[in-house]
Amino acid sequence: MKKAWFAIRSAILWIFSGLHFFLVVPVLIFLGVFLDARKHDWLQRGLCRRIAFLSGARVEAIRSAGFDASRTCFFFVNHVNFFDPFMLYCAIPQFVRGWELESHFKIPAYGWLMKRFGNVPVPDVRRPSDLKHHRTGHWMLWRAKITVHLHDTIETKGLTKEDVPALRERVREIVAAPVEEALRRGKQGIRGHAEAFQEGDDS
Repeated sequence: MKKAWFAIRSAILWIFSGLHFFLVVPVLIFLGVFLDARKHDWLQRGLCRRIAFLSGARVEAIRSAGFDASRTCFFFVNHVNFFDPFMLYCAIPQFVRGWELESHFKIPAYGWLMKRFGNVPVPDVRRPSDLKHHRTGHWMLWRAKITVHLHDTIETKGLTKEDVPALRERVREIVAAPVEEALRRGKQGIRGHAEAFQEGDDS
């Protein structure tokens, strides 16, 4: 019965989220045609906050002491599902633009809009491993708190092409650390519940 309720709840949230998305996004696109995206950034952030709310998520941002919110930065993140861009927009204080495959900029109308919105072109890739990126998920929506860690800003001035592999590995380790810690704590919690249940069953 509980599983059926979660399924019904998720279906209702998807319907409201879809209606909200497809009603608001055309307005933002229309504004983007005539106005600089910075002028209606607050509307885009509002859209993302409502998407988070309707999906049952509460977004928390944790900033490291060395994070510089006044600088223009590239943000590298672990991308796991459809909602990630919206959650990140809620957490990152800077004006946010995304990366887009170069081929997408050649699509009529859409490509012009991506350029107009300020998205950054990146080379097309053929292998999933070239993205450093993993997707997984399920259609059901569960209430959760999503924590976004904004780590220290890394200074790249003076680095050369030869420094890229070491920089990439450094960024991977920084991003992975809190994720792995959260997974470790989660497994400990599950094991603790299992042990408590087993003890209760024995008694």
